[in-house]
Amino acid sequence: IASMLEDVLASQVTFTGYHRTYFPHPGFVATGITMRRKSAPDLPPLGHVDTMVVAGTWSDLVMLRQRVELVDITGLHVVVPPIGSKENHKDFPPGSGSDFDGPETIIARFMVHKSLLEIQRIGGKPLSFPIKQLEIRNLHKGEALTYAVDMQNALPTGHILAHGSMGPMQGKSFLSTPVSGNYAFTQVNLHDVGDVSGTLDARGVFKGTLAAMDVETNTETQSFAVTDGKPTPVEGTMRATLYGDHGDLDIHAIDLKIRETVIHAVGSIKGDPKLTN
Repeated sequence: IASMLEDVLASQVTFTGYHRTYFPHPGFVATGITMRRKSAPDLPPLGHVDTMVVAGTWSDLVMLRQRVELVDITGLHVVVPPIGSKENHKDFPPGSGSDFDGPETIIARFMVHKSLLEIQRIGGKPLSFPIKQLEIRNLHKGEALTYAVDMQNALPTGHILAHGSMGPMQGKSFLSTPVSGNYAFTQVNLHDVGDVSGTLDARGVFKGTLAAMDVETNTETQSFAVTDGKPTPVEGTMRATLYGDHGDLDIHAIDLKIRETVIHAVGSIKGDPKLTN
């Protein structure tokens, strides 16, 4: 059981509770799971799981097929050390993406509920991403998977809904993994990112690889304002390429409509977070 969990979670795991189930489906329930990165077992735990329920089918069991019908996780809490810190480099060293090429056992449905991704920051409060639900189907090494996620963004705050496909995962070159999907980023509080205000709704599509994703989006802000300016409705569209290895963004076109005024722009956002172009 421990080796299967390590395969699914790409981590070294220990757990405090475990019991088998037989009807209506064969499987088990594990509790108090602690995950440590394989590449850094001496660091504090990467995360914790309250409860994991694994259910198979009797037909797969009798036929000796390496297939699990359901893995259902509740209370997953993953903590990522500050980006750029020694702990982060040790926890996620170059090449550690080879851990993430998918499990040997087919997971028909992989569910995560009531969970939290926490990214620590040097000299600041951690960024918290509450995950209401994540569903992955056909999680298996060498095959594409489909996903749907319902979660909150940390900064700026807002609600994320997304679904699409990903894979096959390229363990030795993880950023080459294909990805595509549709998303809605709504109830976005623009005041979180500067001296502006308004609530933005954005919907769009993306396609490419984790290294370079082409993104198209439509946005609407009913009450956009700068500092104490008059709130004004703003509509916009954008076509861009997002680079996953460093977060740079090449903006091919932004078109904004502010009442009767139309603005067109191109550009890029790249470089050190304290100095952008």
